[in-house]
Amino acid sequence: MEVLSLCSIMGLCAWEDLRTKEIRVWVVGLLAVLGVCFHIGLGRLEIPQMLGGCAVGVVLYGVSLLSKEAIGKGDALCFMATGIYLGFWGNLFLLWSSFVVAGIVGILYGKIRGVDKEVSLPFLPYVFVCLVLQLIVGGGL
Repeated sequence: MEVLSLCSIMGLCAWEDLRTKEIRVWVVGLLAVLGVCFHIGLGRLEIPQMLGGCAVGVVLYGVSLLSKEAIGKGDALCFMATGIYLGFWGNLFLLWSSFVVAGIVGILYGKIRGVDKEVSLPFLPYVFVCLVLQLIVGGGL
């Protein structure tokens, strides 16, 4: 149930980001609340682990503010929510792998389209793909 809620809500957020380049805060809030409820009910992660996972998103939020939203605030909020599910190291790996995949796709997109200037690409679709792969390879949460 935990994996299903994480994947379905992140999939919805990725679709919205791809379609509109916006992320609904209430959807991310729902993801976070469900994550806390699952952990309280199942006792899989303790509060310090959840807070450590959220810290990845907090740092990303700071980067968003400092970079004038080169990385969106919605992306940072999603990483705060995924941190509740994955903990610090899992969320940090998700962030790293998402940057790698987005970078590779961005380079290929630029070469194929012949784009010389900076192009804004939605980030959450890459996060979603990396999240699903991480859950499959890692055997779930």
